[in-house]
Amino acid sequence: MRRSAPERAITTDLIRVTIRCGDESLRVAGTLIGRRNRPHLLEAWGQRFDIQLEGNITLFRYRDVPGMIGRVGTVFGEHGVNIVSAAVGRQPDETEGALAAMGITTDAAVPDEVIDQLVSADGFVAGRTVSLEL
Repeated sequence: MRRSAPERAITTDLIRVTIRCGDESLRVAGTLIGRRNRPHLLEAWGQRFDIQLEGNITLFRYRDVPGMIGRVGTVFGEHGVNIVSAAVGRQPDETEGALAAMGITTDAAVPDEVIDQLVSADGFVAGRTVSLEL
């Protein structure tokens, strides 16, 4: 029996896109990874992480303090939104309250009221959700 080699993280191209809406902008970067060319999001708001893109992705920017990831999970759970995967990125900054970014994929679209509830909470700076056709 011939065993196939494990899929390696091979980045062939990187694309950066800046989306502007009024006075706000969001820069993201992504690439295709591996022999299957699976799309990955690698950066949002200048924070680096790696999350394979699925049909529904949500991004948050927040103060990098303990408990923020749990708060997102709790609110998603209260609204019946199932998290498939998540990744967090932050700048190595010793300043209290430095900003971090989180990417989350879900098995269904995240309602706007979930995003609004979190973004209006203390410590959150921004939140966006999008459904993709992959």
